[in-house]
Amino acid sequence: MQEKTNESYEYGILKEKNFYLEPHFLIGKDKNALALLQSAKTDIERGLAYGFPKEAVEAYVKRRGHNYAEQYGKALRAAYEVGVAIPSSLSYIFHIPEEFDLINGKLSESSQELGEKYQSFIRKDNPSFAERIEREFFERIIVP
Repeated sequence: MQEKTNESYEYGILKEKNFYLEPHFLIGKDKNALALLQSAKTDIERGLAYGFPKEAVEAYVKRRGHNYAEQYGKALRAAYEVGVAIPSSLSYIFHIPEEFDLINGKLSESSQELGEKYQSFIRKDNPSFAERIEREFFERIIVP
C-alpha cells in the first residue's frame, strides 16, 4: 500500500473518496505514467497524465460545467449535413478538442495528430476493431 497526503492507494486504486468523490482505478501505460496519475492533484495534472493534449485539458478546465460532449456531437452532425468530410481519425479522440469547427476547417492540430496516431496503431494492430470503431462513430453522427 502506498500512502500519500490525504489519499491512500492499494494496487493503484484510490481508497478514499476525495477524487471525484468515488474510488477509481488508475491505469497507466507504464510505471512512470501510473506514478504521474497517482501524484496528480488537479484536473490539469490528471488530464496531462492521461495523455490528453495540453490545450484540450486547459480548455476543458476553463469550460467546466458546459455540456461540450453534446455540442461536439451537434457540430459533427452539422458538418456532415452540409457535406464536410469528417476525418475518420476523430473516431479515436476521447476528449473534446480545444478548437473544433469542421465547417470552417478548424481542428486543433494536437488533437488531430493524436487521433491519427491512435488510428494508425489500431488499424495496424487490430483491423477489425478499427473498422468497428469507425463504423459506430459514423453511425452516431448520422443517427442522432
